[in-house]
Amino acid sequence: MLPHRPRRPLLTKTRSPWRWVGSIILGAAVFILIVVLVQFAAVKIVEGDTSDHAKSVNDARTSIIQLLGGAGLVGGLIYTVRSFGLARSTQRAERFTKAVGQMGDQESESVRAGGVHSLRLLALEDAGYWPIVEQTLCSLIRERAADDGRIGAEVQAALTTIGERPDKLRVSRRPLDLRGVYLPKANLVGANLQNAWFDHATLIGADFTDARLTYSVFAHGNLENAIFSNADCTSVDFSDSVLRKAVFYKATKDSADFSGSDRTGATGFDGLS
Repeated sequence: MLPHRPRRPLLTKTRSPWRWVGSIILGAAVFILIVVLVQFAAVKIVEGDTSDHAKSVNDARTSIIQLLGGAGLVGGLIYTVRSFGLARSTQRAERFTKAVGQMGDQESESVRAGGVHSLRLLALEDAGYWPIVEQTLCSLIRERAADDGRIGAEVQAALTTIGERPDKLRVSRRPLDLRGVYLPKANLVGANLQNAWFDHATLIGADFTDARLTYSVFAHGNLENAIFSNADCTSVDFSDSVLRKAVFYKATKDSADFSGSDRTGATGFDGLS
């Protein structure tokens, strides 16, 4: 049984509609105040002269009309922007649903790979989609990483997409759950796999060259002949894993845990007991 690890809830930032309502009310109040002040000032300044008084009132009314027109223009612009944003959000939600449907296709590997690429484009357009895209692709990898040793196009596409994820987001993200996956000779060169769970995974001959693996877990995994050259393995858990003939040339291994691991024939461990 795979070890249980607590998960943090996925947090997203939402904008309250009351913020928009409050902004509109405040803007309207300021506008009304300006109108009253302009009219009052125009009338008071020339109160004694009938002709100037009439002209000032007329000018004040003209200014009010212009202000009303400007306010209407701004209001229309705000409405247009809001409508465009809503339409774009709806379109992206529909694209996400369609891509997930493609990934679930049981007949065509290319269709599933196309769904993965669609999710990648969506996440690149809107960084807020990265957390759910990561978890969706992890689920695909766990399901499609077959025991026959062949890595399908959709699985490799998913690994590549996950490896491109940004280091930091404005929303919380869960660890990458890739526990127990079967990915021999996987190409993970330069991938960002920080805080990933590879417990009990089979990654024989996998290439992690230049990968970022900080705080990841490979406990009880089979990493025989795996390549970690120049990878950042800071605080990585390799406890009780198989690392026979693994290559750690110039890898950063600060605070990494190799307790109980089999490092027979492994290279890059000079001075490490």
